[in-house]
Amino acid sequence: MTLTKYYKIQGEAPAYILRESADILRKLDSILFDCDGVLIDTRESYDKAIIKTITIIYERILNIELIASTVSNSHIYLLRSTGGFNNDTDTTYVLALWLFTGLPRSRAEVVQELEFVVNGTGNPRKLLDDVSQIVAARTGYLRHEIQPNPPPLEQVVSESIRRTGRQILSVEDLEQTIGEFAERRGLLPLFEKFKQVIGRPGRYGEGIVETLFCDLYYGPENVRRIFGRESHFDLGPGMYLNERINVKESTLARLAEKIGVERMSIVSGRDKISTEIVLGGLMRYFNRNACVFLADEYRVVGEMVKKPSPYGILKAITRMDGASTPIYLGNSAEDLFMSRSVDKYGYRTLFGAVIGLAPNPTESIEFFASLGSDAILVSPDDLVKLWRMI
Repeated sequence: MTLTKYYKIQGEAPAYILRESADILRKLDSILFDCDGVLIDTRESYDKAIIKTITIIYERILNIELIASTVSNSHIYLLRSTGGFNNDTDTTYVLALWLFTGLPRSRAEVVQELEFVVNGTGNPRKLLDDVSQIVAARTGYLRHEIQPNPPPLEQVVSESIRRTGRQILSVEDLEQTIGEFAERRGLLPLFEKFKQVIGRPGRYGEGIVETLFCDLYYGPENVRRIFGRESHFDLGPGMYLNERINVKESTLARLAEKIGVERMSIVSGRDKISTEIVLGGLMRYFNRNACVFLADEYRVVGEMVKKPSPYGILKAITRMDGASTPIYLGNSAEDLFMSRSVDKYGYRTLFGAVIGLAPNPTESIEFFASLGSDAILVSPDDLVKLWRMI
């Protein structure tokens, strides 16, 4: 699939419509928005929380000061493009494991015999403090500046796709492939110990990765509101406060006038509380009963709600009073795969890729064209332009 199969709508920021989707685009009766990278610019929040969590883990567990460019937004976006990394704690976990395979053996060995500390406490802060003290005593109390040399992440992803035969990759898929690289480098036993120390993401308070990330992103006040408990780590105000709105109010007003507020909703992997804080008064343009926040749903329903599951879109559509032909605006592969998975339930859900906040928008246009996205937009504001042209 190339751009030759798309109509190009000229303008300061061109938009693209898949030729074979143009007729059904004219029949749209509802709009569903993703938040992160669509309604909200999260580059200074989620992306930085991923990098900061990894930085703290390497400082405290391995006594390493990572060079600033070690993990970049491009690495994060590459994992999101596989379709199985809507949860940023999963992204954090996999990137932390990936970096470990690039450590010199002498540095990786500092995790030797740490499993007894893991087994001795269920408190993430105490675990991190205990591990940090042991490792500092072994390595000296000054951090060592090290540039890990892991295999290219693109190679890890491509090997995972080859091994599984699937485009959509899970945490387990990448974890297994990274483990194979660790084994080739003679680091597998140490790699397994490191995994045990940081903990696979799951529930808040049950592992270092999950808990550190949530405390960084939400801050103590929202941890209290969302999880009903005090934060484990005192890391200052939540990074969600750095987020910026990425849609004009005039756009939402015009769309609401065209199809009605009852046919506009949000289906997002994030939580309701931080979303409403960031969007503020713009929430009045959405049918709140049809908005689905998968982070909240996950705590009640479990794994089945995670993108690319059709759960979120199905729940939203059935609460939108007769909607049958929605478009979902997202910015990642799992968003596209989620919209496609709804078809078998009788709802032809179009997908509009929003690429303006991607690390490389030009590459993203080609990527979403290769996946057959029904529309490709620089901004959610371009939906007004697209609708006017079809």
